[in-house]
Amino acid sequence: MVAREVAGMVLMALAGCSVATLVILESVVKGLHLPYFALMGTANLVAGISLSVALGCHGELSKLSLHQLKWVWVRGIFGCSTYVLMLLAVVVGAPLGASSALQSINVVVAALLGRVFLGEPLCGLHIAALGCSFTGAVLVTQPQVMLGLAPAPPGGKPWLGYALALAAGTTSGSTFIAARRSQGINPSVLTASVMLHEGLVSFLLPAAGVVDEAPLHDVVLTSAGLTAAVGTCLLVLAVLAAGALSAGAQMCPAAAASTIYTSVNMALSFTAQVVLHSEVPEVLSVAGAGLLLLGVVLMAAARNLYSASVKPLGATNPASAVEDGFSCREASAADSAGGSSASGINSHDKDDDVDDDDTGSLASFVASEFAGLSPSSAREPMGARQRRTLAAATLPAAQVIGAASA
Repeated sequence: MVAREVAGMVLMALAGCSVATLVILESVVKGLHLPYFALMGTANLVAGISLSVALGCHGELSKLSLHQLKWVWVRGIFGCSTYVLMLLAVVVGAPLGASSALQSINVVVAALLGRVFLGEPLCGLHIAALGCSFTGAVLVTQPQVMLGLAPAPPGGKPWLGYALALAAGTTSGSTFIAARRSQGINPSVLTASVMLHEGLVSFLLPAAGVVDEAPLHDVVLTSAGLTAAVGTCLLVLAVLAAGALSAGAQMCPAAAASTIYTSVNMALSFTAQVVLHSEVPEVLSVAGAGLLLLGVVLMAAARNLYSASVKPLGATNPASAVEDGFSCREASAADSAGGSSASGINSHDKDDDVDDDDTGSLASFVASEFAGLSPSSAREPMGARQRRTLAAATLPAAQVIGAASA
């Protein structure tokens, strides 16, 4: 298990590096007078279609249930949304470093929403993480410029860019959750879903007039070699980004995945802002980015603290397992070991995929992934269902009431 999580963390670092590089290359490709979005669309569609055909030939697609197909689609939609919003935030004027930093708010938002649904009070670490994230977001957006206390940059006040970066942070949190909920699904299936979505949207943006760039066929005729080289580079990076994120997010908790991803992405973005654009970030922006990252770290620490507060599985009595706040599968394992009510619990486990889609269960999953669950909330709502199953399994045998013939 530890080796798996370490491998997941390495993949998340690779994903953060690849995604940041793709966003950085937008301005580089544009400087070469090449259509970035058309090239990205071509690269994603070629890789996505090829991967889908290969997966279909190996029978991976036919194995998916309707429940799994839903999460494959959700992973594709939110992965595509995050990437497009990140690109558009930079295109409309948000600095690379600030845009990357603002996206880290996804961890705090997702964790707090999960706990709100559960009705749990916030502990000190949660409040500190919220305070760091809010203060950091304010500092990153250069409040002195927004309030007119300092001159605006040449491109004006990047209100829209900051808003798009915050939106990308929100969808990014959903991306990690979708990947974690896709356990048992081949990561290549998730990768193909993301790339197909991104390929289609990359062509739609220029067609809808959202971005302005030269038609791809004109560029191919004038500089075919350069276009092929850049397209190949984007293809490799796109596969690495989507593939590493899909596999890595499955292997380690969302809090750890997001912390590593955000750290690498933020570091590369600020470096590129200085090296490529000659834009030295303001002291307030750097301080704000540090506070945003600290908020992510504090939320991850809160998750570990709450996980440690739940007793390890040791009792074989399923009822006591539920009272101690164990998950449905842990209580089921304990019951099977004790040799009682196994059939009732196992049949319940088979329906976990269906039951886990209700709002309470999903909120529990989100909160446990990002912020941790207290022992009391570990019982609800998933524990409540387990208690009902256990109660049904331990009902006394039916008795005949009235006179019986001898």
